[in-house]
Amino acid sequence: MAFSTELILTNNLNKQILTNNLNIGFNVMTCLSFKDRYNLCLTSNSLFETLFKKYQHNEIIEIQFEDYRLCDIWRNVKFKIDLGYCSNITDVSMLGNVYALNLRYCYNIIDVSMLGKVHTLDLSYCPNITDVSMLRNVHTLDLSYCPNITDVSMLGNSQHQKCCNETKWSCQHQKCCNETKWSCHTLSLCGCRKITDVSMLGNLHTLNLSWCVNVTDVSMLKKVHTLNLSDCNNITDISMLGKVHTLNLSNCRKIKDVSMLGKIHTLNLSCCPNITDVSMLKKVHTLNLSDCDNITDVSMLGTVHTLNLYWCFNITDVLMLKNVTNLDLSNCGNITEYQIEELKKTVKNLKY
Repeated sequence: MAFSTELILTNNLNKQILTNNLNIGFNVMTCLSFKDRYNLCLTSNSLFETLFKKYQHNEIIEIQFEDYRLCDIWRNVKFKIDLGYCSNITDVSMLGNVYALNLRYCYNIIDVSMLGKVHTLDLSYCPNITDVSMLRNVHTLDLSYCPNITDVSMLGNSQHQKCCNETKWSCQHQKCCNETKWSCHTLSLCGCRKITDVSMLGNLHTLNLSWCVNVTDVSMLKKVHTLNLSDCNNITDISMLGKVHTLNLSNCRKIKDVSMLGKIHTLNLSCCPNITDVSMLKKVHTLNLSDCDNITDVSMLGTVHTLNLYWCFNITDVLMLKNVTNLDLSNCGNITEYQIEELKKTVKNLKY
């Protein structure tokens, strides 16, 4: 019995020493570059097996296309492959385990269904892509100027949301949450002119719909954190977007009523000629009203932190803006020299 107890204690001590050594090894590896980490582990099979193969490497390591099989072998390494402008590539099915993949301007790619596990994927300017339904779990997805994409409904998490809204019993709800995957985080559809329905994209974090000229209804995008709708000239109603953090409505020329946008942090309304009343925007932190030439009264904007009034030539009185930190009054020709001199006393960064 005494021998058995001693053996147990010895084994426990050895395990503790091994654990401590592994912890030290992990701490050392965090201080090394990927190359140094790899070379160190090559000196010992045990180091390579217990540390390098199991340690999650946070750096993104760029490799050549010919080495794509490394992405299958080392799943704990974040590999990046850049194939931008390689117009001769047609088959990308073997690249499904790449972490970051650039296929920008790869004109001849048609089928991208096998790329659903890629973290960061650039497919911009790939005109032959039509079906993106299998990319709903890509974290950062750029589909800018893919002119033949029409359906983006599968890039949102509508199935999960519908299940959570309709399921009443906790066990069923848990099953739903375990089985349904979330949609992508950041999505760019800039210049995808055939897209009309974006109602399923309301739970994305960052969404770029600039130059999506056939989008008219954005009411379901109220939960998006950062939303770019610049040059969406057919949008008229933005009343549901008041909780968006950062909103770009530049050159949305049919917008008139912005009264519901007063709680937005960063708001770009440049080149919106039909906007006249901005009195409800006094709590906006960063506000761009450049080229809004029908605005005349900005007296209520004195609490805005950063305000751009470039080329708002119908504004005459700006003395109420003395507490603005950053103020651009360039090409505001009807503001008197006296007002400029008064603003210089308090405004930290003044352009005129």
